Amino acid sequence: MPEIHDQPDVNPEFFDNTPVDEPFEASAADTDADADMLCPPDYRDDGGDEGYDDTSYMDNQEHVSVTDRTFTGTLVHEDGSEEPFDLPEDTVDALNNLWTTQADAIYDGFTQDREGLDVPRAKAFVESLGVTATDRMVIVPRADKAALEEALIPIEGKQVVNPTVGGWYVSKSDTVIVYREQDMEAVNGTGYTESKLVHELLHSGGLVQIDLRTENKGSSEVGTAQMGYKRGVYEGMEFQYVTGDFIEEGFVQYTAGLYVVNKLDQPNGFAGLRGSPHITYDDAVGHLAIPLQHTFRYPEGDVGIHTEAIAARAIGHLIDRDPALLPALVAGARDNEALAEVHGRMNAISPGMFERLRDYYNKGAWYGQGLAYVCAKLDIPLDRLQ
Repeated sequence: MPEIHDQPDVNPEFFDNTPVDEPFEASAADTDADADMLCPPDYRDDGGDEGYDDTSYMDNQEHVSVTDRTFTGTLVHEDGSEEPFDLPEDTVDALNNLWTTQADAIYDGFTQDREGLDVPRAKAFVESLGVTATDRMVIVPRADKAALEEALIPIEGKQVVNPTVGGWYVSKSDTVIVYREQDMEAVNGTGYTESKLVHELLHSGGLVQIDLRTENKGSSEVGTAQMGYKRGVYEGMEFQYVTGDFIEEGFVQYTAGLYVVNKLDQPNGFAGLRGSPHITYDDAVGHLAIPLQHTFRYPEGDVGIHTEAIAARAIGHLIDRDPALLPALVAGARDNEALAEVHGRMNAISPGMFERLRDYYNKGAWYGQGLAYVCAKLDIPLDRLQ
């Protein structure tokens, strides 16, 4: 059975981490234990989705392009009620200048390791989809990981990254970070690192909204309220859960798989398996068939996948039913008006599909449940590819 990489737990300041290199096994115990923290209260009871068509996620969202990082202010009253307020321009400028200065110091302070990587090819592929990705890429040896993450603490506010994370997008400073693992490249090729870069560049193409929450406009918390399809949900000053993780990670990993197939010409993935279009991963919900383009090998020869491959298969099935969903997903990640098209197309496939995938399954351990939901709605076998 392939080993699987999971994401770090969601963090209130930074919920856009990517796969980690720590073997993970989903278990039935994961399915309900943390439901109160990861599912909004209104959605914990599985009462069905038929006819459910919620557009409240688009309320009070500005129509802006990805080139505009938006800032919002939220005043939290003692009774728990909230009201928005306009942040002074000098506050926004100060935050932007601070993060940019810190990110520049990091970019200039670490020696890039791009030898053997076709970074222009990866960037061009992402942009060919209509994604406006960041130009700020920090690609360093894994040996520099600890020092780089320590240098990022002033931007993130604290150490928030899982010790074994292999790549991530720092939304506040609009910076993609990828760590090179020579032992993994030795068995998978440099395309393994390029595919991680594509994954992170796709994250960078999403709309970023920074929310400054305050109780007295003096003591404040700055958090990432939105990154692409992900939304951080707060209660007062406290972070509660994230929505949209399944859609965001499924979309970017599905698209990274296209890079592996179409640009690297490796339809069987880095593992190079033959004889079947998929491998089988044993999840709490059953046997999951995972397309081969998402496979890789560990140095010792074992086959592995990243958790996001499970969500990617689900998104892939929806795109198979409606090919126009892929360009809609690209646009919807960066434009909240275009998001309405994603909502409509998913719900045309199955009523309530968008809301269900947005609000449930927002932890790597639950991706199998999200895939099982999609397969059930589309009458597709879970344990094999059609």
